[in-house]
Amino acid sequence: MKKIFLASVALAVSFLLFADDYSKEIKRLAQDKKKIAEIEKRLSADEKDCIKKPQNLAWEVLKELQIYCDTRESLRNRLPHMKELLADYEERLTDFNKECGKGGDAALCENSEITLLKSADELNSERENFDRNLELLDSSAKKAKRINEEQNEIARREFDQNIGDNLRAKKGLISAIQDSLKRDDKLFKLSKSQTISARNTSNYAKNSADALILNLERLLKMNAELSAFTQTMQKKVSQAEDLCIKKHDAAKCQAIEKEMEALFTTANEKLDQYKSEKSKSGPLEDDFHRDLLKDIAAKTENAKQTMLSYIKSLEEQNGHLKQRLGTSDNDIEVVKSRNNRQLLKTYTGLVDTMKKLEKESSEFIVFFKDANQRIDAFNSKCTQNKSELSSECRIEGDKIVSEVSQMMEKVSKYANDFNKLNNDLNDFAKKFK
Repeated sequence: MKKIFLASVALAVSFLLFADDYSKEIKRLAQDKKKIAEIEKRLSADEKDCIKKPQNLAWEVLKELQIYCDTRESLRNRLPHMKELLADYEERLTDFNKECGKGGDAALCENSEITLLKSADELNSERENFDRNLELLDSSAKKAKRINEEQNEIARREFDQNIGDNLRAKKGLISAIQDSLKRDDKLFKLSKSQTISARNTSNYAKNSADALILNLERLLKMNAELSAFTQTMQKKVSQAEDLCIKKHDAAKCQAIEKEMEALFTTANEKLDQYKSEKSKSGPLEDDFHRDLLKDIAAKTENAKQTMLSYIKSLEEQNGHLKQRLGTSDNDIEVVKSRNNRQLLKTYTGLVDTMKKLEKESSEFIVFFKDANQRIDAFNSKCTQNKSELSSECRIEGDKIVSEVSQMMEKVSKYANDFNKLNNDLNDFAKKFK
């Protein structure tokens, strides 16, 4: 609110009955008229806050502003009368000086004095009222300014609190988004690595693995873009803190708030797209896991059937070896009867080989029977009536198949050794004849 500071008007009216004080009283009147002219000039300009009351002011401020405006209008309306009283008093003072000076008429002097005193009373009375209005004008202006400043300070603190709360909430939201994106990034990278690993060892899940990997690659790209976008959002929030709370730049604060809200709107759109892409992962993972189930089921069934055939062959070979070992002591005695050290050494070597192979075949039989039981238990737990192969089951299934495969490599060596034993026994029989 515009303030007008009006100096008090000291209308120095005195009842001077001595002609030699006339010049002093005239000077005081001149000072009074000058002050009235200054007040008139200041009150002549329109006060815009009085023409149209501001809508953003508190009720207490508007009340004082109304007092100020009413008092201002009252003073403007009373100025002409005040000037008339000053002029009348000046005229009566001049007459008094003339009539009561040297050679003046005593009767006329008495009448002039009475008229002067009456004019002085009227002027003093109006001056007192005028001074009170001037004081009221000044006090209402000061009070309105003080209350408005207090209200502005309260409003500023409330604004700082509100926008501070809003910015803190936005910071918390950005931080939560960033934490979620970091967790997603680790999860997607791990899932991609595991999917690639499973695809490379799978006969059934290659297509479903490729579809899931493509989805994960899109998610990782969107995740990286969103992470970068949140950095931009953080910078904009920091700029808003600086302009709105630290610098209290209203215009720039309003502009930065619009920019910030636009960024958050864009972020929500990006997050919706991100969530939409994430929602595709579930069905793709289901397809991939179903194919992995088929794959591990086929692998374990193949291993089971292979082991069953191996067990049958191994049991036959093991029985043959035990039978030969059962007659080996008598056979050694027969060989000894030939008194041929070389033949005895050869045959005892073959017996040692038979013992070794019998032990190996027995171990193979035990292992394969146990492995078959493990596969049955695995299928019951991990594949039968299941729609998803857990990572633990996948690891367990791969471990069983791997151990069976490694054992089969040993069986292959054993088979070669067994065939060689039979050939060596045949050769020995020919030499022994």
